[in-house]
Amino acid sequence: MGARHPPFDSPLVRQAFALAADRSKMANIDMRDNFFPAMGGFVPPAMPGHAPDITLSSNLDEGRRLLTEGGYPGGKGFPEVGMVTSLGRKYLAEVLVEQWREKLGVKVQVLGYKPGELFPRYRDANMVFGLWVADYPDPDC
Repeated sequence: MGARHPPFDSPLVRQAFALAADRSKMANIDMRDNFFPAMGGFVPPAMPGHAPDITLSSNLDEGRRLLTEGGYPGGKGFPEVGMVTSLGRKYLAEVLVEQWREKLGVKVQVLGYKPGELFPRYRDANMVFGLWVADYPDPDC
């Protein structure tokens, strides 16, 4: 499903969600300042291909404005959607979902699965919460 189906077929809605996420909080929930938020695409600083200006910065007012422009003022009328993740990272996904609920007024249900059940669920998911670590300097994923 994802960006091909409502409500995420609207770039305004997708941008609103991105702008309302507190990446610094997410990076340090269980990482205790050992990691930093993804702010340059998939490739981290000091690796070839890092693009520091590619990521939208957090901007709650702009996120709320875009969600309103996308047809969901204050989250009103926004359908409940699901976010697929692993059971091991479900608590992190719930922190992000709580940010969206508080800041945008939208409801997202976190759906945690065991590893063998996870990947088949991606196809029908509205959103997927996952992690990736740069193991070589190429944003090919």
